[in-house]
Amino acid sequence: MAQARRVFKVAAKVREILAVELLGRAEPRFSFLTITSVVVSQDLMIAKVYWSAPSDAPVERDDVLEAIEDHTPSLRRVLAKKLGLRAVPNLKFFFDETMDKVEEVERLFQRVREEERMRNKEASDALDLKEAVVTEPEKE
Repeated sequence: MAQARRVFKVAAKVREILAVELLGRAEPRFSFLTITSVVVSQDLMIAKVYWSAPSDAPVERDDVLEAIEDHTPSLRRVLAKKLGLRAVPNLKFFFDETMDKVEEVERLFQRVREEERMRNKEASDALDLKEAVVTEPEKE
């Protein structure tokens, strides 16, 4: 149990340090970057770092990943200084697709709501037409 707590604390600290370091660098591709989560292995040797950028950001994901990988050695040096661990975790970066999935689900819900609104409008129009036919006075 204590080991799990330690792994969680190291992951949180790695996330905090990386977020501050990446935003503090003079790399324009990092200006839209968010470190969403960090998962550290039980032996503290590997840190999977998940990042995201807004879908409307003016940078390509591949460009951002290339820049991150270019900066990985210096990021590990910073982690070594600030973490105080015997060994610094190897960093592996992954794009976090959660926000893309959320946006996709939101678009689907919006489409369902629009289709439902159209069906309700058509049903309402049909009911109004039926009432108009039934309530017309008879001609003699």
